Amino acid sequence: MPNAASHPEHVLSLVSIVHKNLEHQADWSELSIHSTPNLPRPLISGVPSEAIYIDREWVLPVDLREKWTVRQWAEVFDSIPAEPPVPRSADDGPDDEPGGRLVMAMVSGDSTVVYYIVHDGIVKPRQN
Repeated sequence: MPNAASHPEHVLSLVSIVHKNLEHQADWSELSIHSTPNLPRPLISGVPSEAIYIDREWVLPVDLREKWTVRQWAEVFDSIPAEPPVPRSADDGPDDEPGGRLVMAMVSGDSTVVYYIVHDGIVKPRQN
């Protein structure tokens, strides 16, 4: 993992747990770990087996005991690249606003992983 030395060991452990869970339990494909100087912590990108939306999703591994502030969320959303790392096909349909949402992977002490969708700001509900 690039720049792994710049992240604490417990963060790297969370990334590993979530990556394995996405690959083996949730059946995601095209998984990649992204760790750059502008990211406050590593992110994972991948394609869900049953697409939540159409394109790749960003996944932020966090510990259940962490207390996230609005400032920390803003830093994460500001650091997400404007383009998805590997777009699928242009024929797949319109994309959500890039950088406007991510999947938070919350890891408990027994390594159970629960996923939540987090948006940057207020989002209108989808029309059915």
